[in-house]
Amino acid sequence: MNKSTFPQGLLLINEPRYLKEEDLFQVTYGDDKYVLDLGWYGTEYAILIIESLDWSNSLWERRSKQLSDLFQLMSEAATYIRKIFN
Repeated sequence: MNKSTFPQGLLLINEPRYLKEEDLFQVTYGDDKYVLDLGWYGTEYAILIIESLDWSNSLWERRSKQLSDLFQLMSEAATYIRKIFN
């Protein structure tokens, strides 16, 4: 099992049986000012960091077709979030 530490936030995780549906994992920060989102978009996974619910202009975005890439990408996203709050 891979482990990663995330900055404190409100975590929402969809059930594993929904691994091929759009909304998989979300963490909100700063009274919903920032959202870290993991989703499945038909042929690839996407991890986004959104500010002020502006889904059209993500602050940070990474995509992959490989489930095996998600741990590394999520770790990078957590690092980005930490920098926002430090």
